[in-house]
Formats: sequence, structure tokens, C-alpha cells
Amino acid sequence: FPGQTFFLSAPSNGPGGRSQGFELGAQRSFGFLSSALRDFGVIANFTYVDSRRNGSSLQIENTSKYSYNLIGYFESGPFQARAACNWRSSQYLGLSRGFDIYAEARGQLDASLSFDVTKFLSLTVDGNNLLETPQVNYSQFEDRRDGYVVNDRSILFGVRARF
Repeated sequence: FPGQTFFLSAPSNGPGGRSQGFELGAQRSFGFLSSALRDFGVIANFTYVDSRRNGSSLQIENTSKYSYNLIGYFESGPFQARAACNWRSSQYLGLSRGFDIYAEARGQLDASLSFDVTKFLSLTVDGNNLLETPQVNYSQFEDRRDGYVVNDRSILFGVRARF
């Protein structure tokens, strides 16, 4: 566009930092309790991350100190069902208009169903953010709201083929 002035910006790498932590995970079928529960189970994990930017007390962008996932499942023959609760603690998002921006802690509920029509073909239904949990952002102080975003619930139907 001749004669037009544009402002362009792009992210750049900062001075570096460090990130360390651990993750614990477990998966267990409930068949040991009763044969009636043999098709049910749970998968769980917990993550702790301690991250810091060099020269700052701020955590590395988009990392949460704590997060967990808890998944209940049912698998019997050609049918599978899962419900997953995912949660993460608050996170530093970056700098905007001269203020540090944070996202509040947030959880989300997702679910999926699938049915194996044949060995090579499955029908699926996936539900994401079923409770329509918002992401709430704040700048500097928790009572100074900076954003409120709801990623709508989505229900996806699909066909999966294995070759």
C-alpha cells in the first residue's frame, strides 16, 4: 500500500530462564474391586513446575505452577467413554500496556465417546469445555480485571479410519 505507514511487532526471545519440576501419574482399572467394574478405570496426573525468567521473579510466560488431570473411563468391546477434568493454577501471560497480565486458575471438563464399527472404522463424539469455563485475566492485581473470555462448548462428531 504505497504511502501507508504500518506498525509491525513480533515476539522475541527474552534473556532466558529456568524451568524445573516433576510430574506424577497413575492409571488403574477398577477390575480388582469387582468383576462388574472391570471395564471402568481412572487416569490421573499432577504436575509441579517452578519456572523463573532470568533477572526476574516472574514465572516463564504461559506456565502454571500446578496442574492436574483426572480422567474416568469405560471401555467395553467396541465402546469407549471418557470424562476428563483438567485444571491449572494461575499463570503469567506477559506484559500489556505496561502491566503484567495474569490468567486466573482455571478448570475445564471434556468428554468423549467412540464406537468401533469395524476394526478399521470408528464413530466419535467429543465434547470440549462442557461447562463453558471462562478464562479470566487480570493486570497486576486480582481485582483489576483485564479480560474475560469464554471459549464456547463444542461438540464434535467424527469418523476415524485406521489404515
